Amino acid sequence: MSINHNATNYDGGGQNVQLDRKADSCPFCHRGVDPRLLSPLYVDMLTGQLSCLCTWRDCQNTFVAYYKRSSEQTTAFGFKGVSKGNKRPSVRFSGEIQKLSPAFVTIYGQSDSAEQEALTEICGVGYRKALEFLIKDYLIEKHSDKADEIKKKFLGRCIEEYVTEVRVKEVAKRAVWLGNDETHYVRLWEGKDLKDLKDLINLTVLWIDMEKKTEQLKASMPEPSKH
Repeated sequence: MSINHNATNYDGGGQNVQLDRKADSCPFCHRGVDPRLLSPLYVDMLTGQLSCLCTWRDCQNTFVAYYKRSSEQTTAFGFKGVSKGNKRPSVRFSGEIQKLSPAFVTIYGQSDSAEQEALTEICGVGYRKALEFLIKDYLIEKHSDKADEIKKKFLGRCIEEYVTEVRVKEVAKRAVWLGNDETHYVRLWEGKDLKDLKDLINLTVLWIDMEKKTEQLKASMPEPSKH
């Protein structure tokens, strides 16, 4: 059967059905799309599934659009969503941070994906781990001669002993406090939640990023020689 891509009427396994709309966003590239329909609507009791192809040339992933009707007596189906693709990152980190600590970026991204799946009891532990990689990579870059010591030492002690930039130290140690709450049976900071932890991590990232950019600028524009 040929599918009319512009119509709202579709073949639903031998019966003509009406869909309120087609999927308009690809779950892989997250761009608006008028998908190519790959098959007739598959209807099973109250639900329907429509195979779709993203038409962006650099994507072209297939996904399923899901529909539901209120009863078997009606032929009208309402759009309910699409199958899983790639999670859209909530935060994008600068090139300096990606170069400084690629492990931090990876772990933070995985924690973000867990949070988007509503796995709120485990994503906080991931954010805490991401923070540890960020701070220790930051300190190892500054104190390469003490790399082994930094790797083995508790994160809180590393911050107290090696972080000299006041803004980084103040937000990082508070991020550790909340991060530790995510791993312990009893919470010490009852008035704080996952959002506060992420805010502190992102502030830590911001100050580290600004520090690195400032150092790069100073290196590219040294003080003029005085004659």
